[in-house]
Amino acid sequence: MSTFALGTMGLAIVVVVWAVVNASGTVSERTLPSPATTFDRFARDVTSADFLRVHLPTTAWTAFLAVVIGMAAGVLVGVILFRWHSLYRLLRPYIAFANAAPRIALIAPLVLAFGTGVASKMALGVSLTIFVALLAAYGALAAVDTSLAQSVRCLGGTEIDVWRYVMLRAIVPNLIATLRIVVSLGLLAAVAGEMIVSEAGIGWLIARRGAVVDIAGVFSMLVVLALLAALLNALIDILARQATKWT
Repeated sequence: MSTFALGTMGLAIVVVVWAVVNASGTVSERTLPSPATTFDRFARDVTSADFLRVHLPTTAWTAFLAVVIGMAAGVLVGVILFRWHSLYRLLRPYIAFANAAPRIALIAPLVLAFGTGVASKMALGVSLTIFVALLAAYGALAAVDTSLAQSVRCLGGTEIDVWRYVMLRAIVPNLIATLRIVVSLGLLAAVAGEMIVSEAGIGWLIARRGAVVDIAGVFSMLVVLALLAALLNALIDILARQATKWT
């Protein structure tokens, strides 16, 4: 069974259980709106000009920048630290500390530095994604069998050949898997940052609707985020197939 079919089946099961729980009266409509109410609100939201022109692009652009910048910078630093292992040993305690620190606490200084727009949430996202990408790249490179690289050199291959035929083939699958995590973190940072302080975005809508107990509106945005995450994962699947052919 395909991934799409499994996802569709899972969604259908969730909706059925949701409808049954809602119809049973176990949970108040104010706490858990019915699927019909939620999807009606969702339909109105996704056809709203403000949502399509302002809120959705704001969150999507913020998450995109966080993922691209964090992933690129993390992989680059991971490669540098792999080449200079002594530098990695020196920085390893600081990297571990920075990776474990609750980066959401940075939102206040980031807002002071970059304002309440996209830049502060993007910076928050980069702070979440860069260390994941760095550790994934370094770990994948460190796990490469050195005998393979040596074999390429013995056959007259250059360092570029070593990276092309050994290193990249070793780290690409790992980086694709890491990208799925990084995308989730970028989206999380964008929405969480917007919920705390923002001028627009899906997180801003969730916070505003939650403040006035518009639960159907909140669930509508949760459906949007679920669909956005599914779309991003589908794009990663396409990228993974192309990367596999290339390597």
